[in-house]
Amino acid sequence: MGPMLSPRFYFEDFADGLYCRQIIGSWKEIDLAIISLRVSRDQEYFFDRKEEFKFHKSASVDKFTELVTFGHGEVNNPSYKLTYDDSSDCKVLSQTNRFRSVLKEDDPLKHKIPSFATGCDISRGDSGSPVIDKSNGTLLGIIWGTRNKKPLKIKSSAYIHLLSEQNHEDIWKYMSYAIPTKEIFDRVEKSVRNDRMRYKNRLILQLLFDIRN
Repeated sequence: MGPMLSPRFYFEDFADGLYCRQIIGSWKEIDLAIISLRVSRDQEYFFDRKEEFKFHKSASVDKFTELVTFGHGEVNNPSYKLTYDDSSDCKVLSQTNRFRSVLKEDDPLKHKIPSFATGCDISRGDSGSPVIDKSNGTLLGIIWGTRNKKPLKIKSSAYIHLLSEQNHEDIWKYMSYAIPTKEIFDRVEKSVRNDRMRYKNRLILQLLFDIRN
């Protein structure tokens, strides 16, 4: 058997992509992994000039909050370029801080992921995209999926608004879903306090998520 190849991640600034150096932690039950990338000194400028998201473990996910999200979804995007959505439909549709465990489609393990519902235009390839409060830049969650088959009525802004106004069950059938930062933090913190995690990885996560001893 030959050597295992490292996963490669593509950025518009780097045509050849960047390789994964290490998996810091992974949580299959919420479809999340935190990794470090192999970056040369010449490439560090790309990340140094990027603004960090405001990560608050107790960020409130309020109904009708206007959102911004971006990713590499495949619909109408054959080159998988970075696209973003800040349309009027891209907002929190579920009730304030009311999360629901949603079954992940095509998952043989049948994981149910704690989620809030959004009206953001999401497709395959957008998984892992940040969900940001448009008004203040706070990271509210991370997109993990959407339904593969949606009725045409879901494309109507008026219908999406009506769903949210009435707290209709279709919110949990046909929209896009994100795991809130609180749920991410809780699982990361539990792993950090687990003695089985490598010390170096535990230290990295403590710094990233401001987890105190």
